[in-house]
Amino acid sequence: MALPIFTNNTKKMPSPPQSPPPTATSVYHALLTPQRLAALADCDKNLVSYNPQSFLLVFRIRGRRFGMILLPLVALLLWDLAWIFYLIGMEDPLEIAETLQGLESLITPILTPVSFLLVFRLGRAAVRYWDARAAMGKMVEVCRTLASTALMGCRHQQPQCNDDDDMAQEFVRWIAAFPMAVKNFLRPWEGLDCNRRQEIGNILSVPDRVRFLHAKGPNQYAPILVLNELRQLAFQVSDTRQQQHSMLFRQLNEQIDLLTGAWGAMERINGTPLPFVYVVHLRTFLLLYLFLWHMQAIAQSGSWIAILPLQLASWGLLGIEAAAVCCERPFQWDSNHLALGKACIVVSRNLAQTMENFGMTTTRVVPTKAHDNSMAHNQAKVDKLSPTKSSLLLPITEPGGKESNSKSAVPGEEPQDVVA
Repeated sequence: MALPIFTNNTKKMPSPPQSPPPTATSVYHALLTPQRLAALADCDKNLVSYNPQSFLLVFRIRGRRFGMILLPLVALLLWDLAWIFYLIGMEDPLEIAETLQGLESLITPILTPVSFLLVFRLGRAAVRYWDARAAMGKMVEVCRTLASTALMGCRHQQPQCNDDDDMAQEFVRWIAAFPMAVKNFLRPWEGLDCNRRQEIGNILSVPDRVRFLHAKGPNQYAPILVLNELRQLAFQVSDTRQQQHSMLFRQLNEQIDLLTGAWGAMERINGTPLPFVYVVHLRTFLLLYLFLWHMQAIAQSGSWIAILPLQLASWGLLGIEAAAVCCERPFQWDSNHLALGKACIVVSRNLAQTMENFGMTTTRVVPTKAHDNSMAHNQAKVDKLSPTKSSLLLPITEPGGKESNSKSAVPGEEPQDVVA
């Protein structure tokens, strides 16, 4: 007896196109999108790179912080010109040149405490710069560890977690977002030539992306948003009723605490300049020494030629203070500051490698309502074009002569999701 064939000749209105459901492969490719990585690289395009082995860099002007010391140098130049005009142009009508020359023994001792203050100032700035770099490196390190631990926990701790589970994907998404949240928090929004929408790319869903980009200001911190999401995921992936799952939660939570500490260290350095009393005392005596020294040196030389060496020496002393100010908070968009965009790129590449090592780059469709509607729409199109190929609607004769409309051709199995 031939099996009856049920066809579907009813014309259906075409349904709107459905966006594909999230897959592990989409997260993997979102991490390595060239446009996104290029946008992150643009965050560091203002940085100065150099060859440590070359002395030719002394001829480079960019990165020397001339803007900060320009005003004192101009003031010293005008001061020199005024004394040259008086001593040489007007021929010293008050006859004070000899008196000024005798001040050398009184002016020179001021250089000793000023030099010690400058050395201490530059040393403290170098320590703060290294502390900032260590905190940024700690953030990258913990992101690697957290990703590996979380993905391993999703694979082996929870039965419902598999290679492309939603929870594992969410871990990867929010871990990748954390360095960008820290970068955006440390660097001001005004005056930056960068596209933060393109930097985040498709790492986060549209609602999460909106929340992430709008988390700015005195009451909204993007790093706190990301940390809260990570803690929620850590709680969801762990079952406190089982001892091994409690250990997983504790380990994930400790790593999230380390991320919080790394961000806090960078925030502390970025928001804490040296005390005012130290800076104002140093600059007061530095300028006092320079103005007195220029006056005495011009009186002693009695020539215009003294201006050039005086300006060069003053540039050297003022440049130490400018370098210290530049390095004490190295998170801004400055040519000598840290490459925060590069840190985001490194974390993204490490996350992609972790997903690849865990076999999470194979596309498996996550069953969603939108996906089910799309599948039904595709099946209707197949029915219309070739009714004889509608094998999914063929009734299957079971033992005993009964018919079944089950979609599975293998008895005892449930219909499987489509694997692309």
